[in-house]
Amino acid sequence: MSVVESGMTFIIKNEDNLFYIEKSQLYKGLSTNSIKIAEFLYIDDKTCYIIEAKSSSPNPNNSEERFDEYIEEIKAKFINAYSIYIANRLQRHTQNDFNEMQKPFQNLNLKSQTFSFVLIIKEHKTDWLSPISDSLKQRIKVFLKSWNIKDADVKVLNEEIARDKGFII
Repeated sequence: MSVVESGMTFIIKNEDNLFYIEKSQLYKGLSTNSIKIAEFLYIDDKTCYIIEAKSSSPNPNNSEERFDEYIEEIKAKFINAYSIYIANRLQRHTQNDFNEMQKPFQNLNLKSQTFSFVLIIKEHKTDWLSPISDSLKQRIKVFLKSWNIKDADVKVLNEEIARDKGFII
């Protein structure tokens, strides 16, 4: 199975390990224009990835406000996807919303699970990745600390690196 987002095809090795949160009835039921969310969550052996795909990014070396808005949007998408998943996992929403998730997400050991927030930007310059990553990590630092998540678990990749790591084809 594959998922196409922002012009990139994501490899989904096991459909049961995918929670397409952006397309979920849970999200649609909550949805207003103010709730931004990442595309999907995917579980492998030891990590739950929260994936956000973008077709472009503003130049981080340009001090225009658009870059700050972009980083704030990505931060919000990651935090909202994580929060909505955890709330649903704790059955704070309806039983139908809980049942919409595949069994691995329903049974995920929240105590020991590693969460990784991955932003993949199509056709992005490699030398722009570090400034985006640094800025995103700085802005999301309080959230990460409150959940005891390492800032190394926030990753910003371009299409080439994402392909090398097996996220996309």
